[in-house]
Amino acid sequence: MKLIIQNKIVLLALLVVASMQNSRASVVPCAPPTAAINLDVNNVRARLLNGGDMFWDIFGTQNSNYEIPKNSGRHSAFIASVFFSAIDAGSNLYTAGQTYRQRGLDFWPGALNAMGEIDSVDCKDADKMFNVYGTEIINAKLGKGISYNINRWGNSDFPFFDKNADGIYDPTIGDYPVYDINNPSILPAQMISWVFNDKGNVHTAFPGAGSIGIEIQATASAYTSNTSNVINNSTIYRFVITNKSSNSYTEFRVGKFVDFDLGGAGDDYLGCDLSTNANASKRNLFYVYNSTDNDGDGGSRGYGLAPPAFGISFLNPGKASNGTTLAMNSFVSFTNDGQAGVDSDPRDAIELHRYMQGLWSDGQVMTYGTPTGRGGTDPCKFMFPGTTDLQGRPNWVETVIPGDRRGIVTVQPRSFAPGERMTIELAYVWARDTPGTHLTSLAKLRLSTDTLIEAYKTNFSSFATGISKSKNNKPQVLIYPNPANTFISMDGVGLVNELKIYNAQGKMVMHVKNPMSTKVNIESLSQGSYVVKADDYVGRFVKL
Repeated sequence: MKLIIQNKIVLLALLVVASMQNSRASVVPCAPPTAAINLDVNNVRARLLNGGDMFWDIFGTQNSNYEIPKNSGRHSAFIASVFFSAIDAGSNLYTAGQTYRQRGLDFWPGALNAMGEIDSVDCKDADKMFNVYGTEIINAKLGKGISYNINRWGNSDFPFFDKNADGIYDPTIGDYPVYDINNPSILPAQMISWVFNDKGNVHTAFPGAGSIGIEIQATASAYTSNTSNVINNSTIYRFVITNKSSNSYTEFRVGKFVDFDLGGAGDDYLGCDLSTNANASKRNLFYVYNSTDNDGDGGSRGYGLAPPAFGISFLNPGKASNGTTLAMNSFVSFTNDGQAGVDSDPRDAIELHRYMQGLWSDGQVMTYGTPTGRGGTDPCKFMFPGTTDLQGRPNWVETVIPGDRRGIVTVQPRSFAPGERMTIELAYVWARDTPGTHLTSLAKLRLSTDTLIEAYKTNFSSFATGISKSKNNKPQVLIYPNPANTFISMDGVGLVNELKIYNAQGKMVMHVKNPMSTKVNIESLSQGSYVVKADDYVGRFVKL
């Protein structure tokens, strides 16, 4: 009798578990992603989202939000997102991409399980983004305390130094966040990580093809420097892409879509630099610049005279299955005012895939040297390369009426088997030559890209967390805005135990123990120069 009762209990438990699993499996599809956060440790304030898109304030003004210089109210990009397309052995098409969410979504939060699936419960739980500063990591490594950001860092889906190699993130035993698990010495001044996938729901942003079944682990990072404006004006992005499907793809493409909007959106030109620089490095640079020397269209805050240039440099385009580095495949430029289905934003999976092949959305090949890249007889893959065309063809730049330009840049296709992983890294670089012109700003952008590429080669070791030593050997902290009137904020220090502010005569004028945040009200201070000491960190600012 006892055995029968035990068997009944076991059977009942199994039924309960099965019921729970069936209930959980039925809790689909995933809800739209809602997380957003700012990467803002240096001269850039970039709004990041966890739905495959970034750089716009979707939950607020719905305006552009790649602000540079920070606090200027001027922006250099409206939106950027990742695009993917894949072909299997049966020539079936699979895609995933995102633009403005007006038609729908192709991405959802969270990591895929061993079956390559995710349900709405896990999606909702993963609707987060994780932020940490380099100084917080240093303090944790030195045993100086575990900050809120260190403690909150995600689980094994996010990169971390695993002290006891158990695969479980536990900062109390010495685990801490890293940019790259294979090189934990890389230490940005700020980094933000999140995970998303293309399997959480039906694709509605670009309908007409199957889901790929990919998981994307994204990390955004930035560095600060007292000596390099190039570093202060740049942000870096790393995407680790894993094929969690059972499909073996014969062609798998990764690309970036960017709606640039350089200040005033209606007077832009696009171009690319495919050259190898003096250090034998490929620039892989795709950029926007103003069509004249005065930026502004009356509808947004333009940069005015001598406007900047802005672009993407693919620092690491990824590798093929055999370990060889992939090349860039194509760059297509089109305009907001283009003809739908011909040369404007892609509307479905087929048009997205065509752009990622270096074709127009109607399937026509791009042609070299024509004003719009259409109607010629010389096929090409890269629009407006100037004098850097890979085949040595004549200079080709934009000369038509400028406008609201968008672009899609794609990496060379590779095979992608189940379980395979690839990593790409890219940087957004910004340069302004004052008092110069829009064209000298573009020339400066190329040189700035070279500087950033060299910094990348050395893992930004010259900049570490962006904190350098002052004359009294105290680490410096970035304070903004500077000059300031009402508040100052300190980047890179996390929460501090003690804050002191001294005037120019060395007199302490403010003392706060255990401040609740790194934003400080300075309204009570008189005009003048001040020194801030936040624990072991030193900074300076001017009160207006």
